[in-house]
Amino acid sequence: MEPRDLYSTVLPPSPSLAAPRADQPDRWQTIAGSPQGDPGPAMTAGRRIGNYVVERELGRGGMGVVYAATHQQFTDRRYALKLISDAASSPGAVERFQREVEAIGKSEHSHVLYAVDAGLHEGDPYLVTELVEGYDIGKIIRHHGPLDVAVACEIGRQLALGLQFIHAANIVHRDVKPQNVMLEPDGQIKILDLGLASLCDASAEGLRAADGIMGTPVYMPPEQWRGEPPRPASDVYAFGCMLFEMLTGQPPFPNTTHGTVTAQREAHLHQPAPRVSVHAAATPSDVARLIERCLQKSPDDRPQDCGDIVTILEHHAGPIDTADVFSRIPDHRTSPITEGIGYDKFVEGIRFPKATPRARTWFVAVFGCSLVASLSCLAMAYFGPQATSAWELRFDRLANPALPMGIGFAVEAVRSVLFLTCVFAVGYRRFSQPLARLFSIHLHTWRVWVARLFLASVLTVFLGFEANRLWRPEHAASGMVAWAEKHGITTTAFDEVIPYRWYLGYTVIQYTFILGGMMVLPVLQFLLSDLQYVNRSLVLFSEAQRREPNAMQAIDRLSTLARHFRRLATRYVDTAGVMAIGIQYEYWIGRWTLSEMGYLIEVVGMLLTAAVMVAILAYVASRYAEAVEVTSFGRGGKPDHRIERMVGQFNVIWLMKSAFFSRPSGFAVLSLLILIFT
Repeated sequence: MEPRDLYSTVLPPSPSLAAPRADQPDRWQTIAGSPQGDPGPAMTAGRRIGNYVVERELGRGGMGVVYAATHQQFTDRRYALKLISDAASSPGAVERFQREVEAIGKSEHSHVLYAVDAGLHEGDPYLVTELVEGYDIGKIIRHHGPLDVAVACEIGRQLALGLQFIHAANIVHRDVKPQNVMLEPDGQIKILDLGLASLCDASAEGLRAADGIMGTPVYMPPEQWRGEPPRPASDVYAFGCMLFEMLTGQPPFPNTTHGTVTAQREAHLHQPAPRVSVHAAATPSDVARLIERCLQKSPDDRPQDCGDIVTILEHHAGPIDTADVFSRIPDHRTSPITEGIGYDKFVEGIRFPKATPRARTWFVAVFGCSLVASLSCLAMAYFGPQATSAWELRFDRLANPALPMGIGFAVEAVRSVLFLTCVFAVGYRRFSQPLARLFSIHLHTWRVWVARLFLASVLTVFLGFEANRLWRPEHAASGMVAWAEKHGITTTAFDEVIPYRWYLGYTVIQYTFILGGMMVLPVLQFLLSDLQYVNRSLVLFSEAQRREPNAMQAIDRLSTLARHFRRLATRYVDTAGVMAIGIQYEYWIGRWTLSEMGYLIEVVGMLLTAAVMVAILAYVASRYAEAVEVTSFGRGGKPDHRIERMVGQFNVIWLMKSAFFSRPSGFAVLSLLILIFT
């Protein structure tokens, strides 16, 4: 394989370890703990380090040198090899290097640099990692200036995803800054240089003894200046500084005004951070509030979960045109393979990540409280001290004195348990992120407010109608009196209205989650978010495919798009499946009981919703069919015999089969055909 030109170095030496460069005007890059000796002479091409053959030097700093290397047996694979130097072989430096090996060895994430190998060369440790092309964000900001809001938010979103993974692995980076984040030509970012990372369960006292106070002053949180044990909130503070710099072109406390270590310490410990909107007026209000929260002096006042950061930023994030961003860097070079693509992994945002422990706690708590409240209100309506004989006969025995008591209550109770369980299961697995956006007190985009207002309006109108019907004695209660007279039962509307009011609590809970969670919310999610995502993805996908000279790469890109569109489709297939289960239950109960018309009204509503979900699935499938066609005819407008068979493996039939016919919810939707013949 022909070696490709590198845009920049991989694993660039941390500025905390490197000598100052002419293109880095900042005076203060580091604090204590890093020997600044000469890393030694460059190793000649062809020299072996362990099982790796050196190609050329990529960069060097106080701790060592980074080389581009190949494996001696697998010569088509290229890596970055970091060799610690003799001058830096102090016990503290070796210990930090070993921590880097351990930290990187734990990372397997698309936004975190992963390690391949580690060992010793003539007594000096070395680390082998993946080889990354691109530029670090610090260099991009120096030459580009402030980034567009969409680009800065997309970089921040990916960075927050990487930090979320690092923190879940019980690691704190401790040196988050633009120079340690690499932007690749495909628009992906990589978190580099875990050399200062410390494991959260390590001895804090031992770390301070080994390291002193370490980090880059411009981005160091107050607790790190005080020498306190690191915690995930420390990375969140540095993240806030970096996001501030991407939007404004300078960090909150730049070296131009805080040019000494003492000034930096004073600023981060005691001075309030400036408002980002003062320096970048185009910054959305919710992003400005996010930065303000990240830069709080107390770690407890910052976002505790990077997933919350992702939720806010993804609404403003957009595709990164790396060709435009990189073109402003003087030493930028392009290659035929990567020029103008930049969109290989643009579908990353549609992943359904596992819910955080806090989200799981909320789901379980709301589900449990709703179920208990629903059954309690139902029990009071049927068996409470103010339950009536008319209610017992009409609803509990279904107007048939021969039926045992409790049969009507059992029908309603099973309905409550079945519906709430299905609604919360689908909400937890498929709509956790939309729900997080909807109820986030920190998110205030126009789409979110449209969803909030529309959902609130629909629920207010519908539940208001139900409340008026069940709460006032002249409505449902009067109807009960008329029914009771026909069956020889004497009662009054004021006696009958009490059970109806208890039943209202059950009704409100049921319809809030069924109507709001399974009917209105999915439609809003598609119209306000997923529709734009599908269309934008297809445009970027088509552009990338037409430029792709490698047929196998085109197939890989199609398979990636297929997997993500399948995940998107399952969101609506599962929703339609819940509706289908509800339709079957309501229909057959309606056929069995005297209240057939009331059940049929609900059946019609759920049937229409299921039909809308199937229509959404059909739309996604039609757009995916365009992606398949672009892949088949994208290179020169002619079919490529090498990929015809492979394209067939990811055609529309595959999408429908994997998203619909291979899922229980899909068969639940198909079961509705039974109703046509009954």
